[in-house]
Amino acid sequence: MKILGIIGGMGPQATIDLYQKITDHTAATRDQDHLHILIDSYPQIPDRTAHICGSGDDPLPYLVRSARRLEAAGAELLLMPCNAAHHYIRALRERTILPFLHIADCAIAALSTRCPPGSRVAVLSTRGTRHSGIYRDALQQAGYHPVEPDEAQTAALMRCIYDGAKAGNTAAYAPLLAETVATIAADSLILACTELPLFLPWWQDSRPVIDSTDALARAAVAAAQETS
Repeated sequence: MKILGIIGGMGPQATIDLYQKITDHTAATRDQDHLHILIDSYPQIPDRTAHICGSGDDPLPYLVRSARRLEAAGAELLLMPCNAAHHYIRALRERTILPFLHIADCAIAALSTRCPPGSRVAVLSTRGTRHSGIYRDALQQAGYHPVEPDEAQTAALMRCIYDGAKAGNTAAYAPLLAETVATIAADSLILACTELPLFLPWWQDSRPVIDSTDALARAAVAAAQETS
């Protein structure tokens, strides 16, 4: 089995959520059946959305540092529980010998098993992920119609992510998230920020929803178990 390396801490709860989902999706009856996973929880990586939108420090040198730490520790496949960090994945791939799983590719592969091409897919994300276009481009290539929240809806999502989940106030912001999501016209939804799945215990929207963290976890388990 391949050793997984997680560039984590963006944020810590999202990293915990990914590790929990990898564990949940691994067929195991004893400790030794689980995957070998290295986690570099590095919350000091600068805010990705701030930099993508034109302010704040560049997170790329920090992401490279984390990738190289994992590489030196023996990781064989890298993944990041942060959608916005994938804005930098091309540069990261140029700076490490290790392959990366791309969270948007994993999410859209999961979407394809539940929703037909041609349908409208709302991308619920930070402003940085929306600005990067990683979901918009991939959804269009797969034949879907991406729906990006307007500025007011995005501002509300940002509050839920930053003032809610990242600040440890998830439950308090669950009503605002529910109200915001209800105003977005789409056939299905992608939780394209790894903090948003933390709201799932309070989720009420009846439309198909793709948890990007869960999709990444399932893909990681399958990739780690592949025989070469």
